[in-house]
Amino acid sequence: MAIDSTNSTTVSILNLPSAQLALGTDKLLLQTDNGTQVITFEDFNVVKTDLYGNATVLGSLTGNDALLTTLTLNTLSAESYTSNGKTGVNRSMSYYNRVEVTNGVVTSATYVTGSPEYQALLTTIRTTSSTNVVYEQTGTAVFQQGASASNIIGISVPSDIGGLIRPYHIYLTPYYSPSVSYAAYNYMPRIQNLAYDANTGVLSFVINSLEIQSAAPGNLMYWRLVYYS
Repeated sequence: MAIDSTNSTTVSILNLPSAQLALGTDKLLLQTDNGTQVITFEDFNVVKTDLYGNATVLGSLTGNDALLTTLTLNTLSAESYTSNGKTGVNRSMSYYNRVEVTNGVVTSATYVTGSPEYQALLTTIRTTSSTNVVYEQTGTAVFQQGASASNIIGISVPSDIGGLIRPYHIYLTPYYSPSVSYAAYNYMPRIQNLAYDANTGVLSFVINSLEIQSAAPGNLMYWRLVYYS
């Protein structure tokens, strides 16, 4: 007997109403190697979305690439971060006064001498200090036995004042100890051979006592460099 619409129980899915939302207990038909079977929607291995296309994944997502317009996270971890083609940097604990940030990622951190805060501090000291002292350093000069001049003294000074330092910026004080015998100075010691090397940033000079030292192992003299504007 031929099957037609009058004796058939077949139902076309085209004529069925559309469901607005699939629940976890709803069934799906599967054609498997073992025949036609059903599976509940909650066991169906797909990402479930609501009516508006929103999805919640309870497990983990794994993949090679993802393109998202907006991403909101509680915790984010990665081997490296890149923003606009610039990769974030790792730096040890230190002081950096020039930092580049690209869309929230630190892509450069360096220290620059003569930075704006240094210049501001320098200007403030020069403006507010009663003596306008901008640089100070102290040390000890050694006069070897049989010498009239001290060992060569070399100190590092800021490049912006190195070429401006003169002998009158250096103050001298002879060393004295009641428990040690030192030869007395009969003449006023003076600064000689004052020179600044712009390549190394080193200021060098000697102290000349104008007389031969007879004490052993040698006399000492304190010096103090005070540069002011």
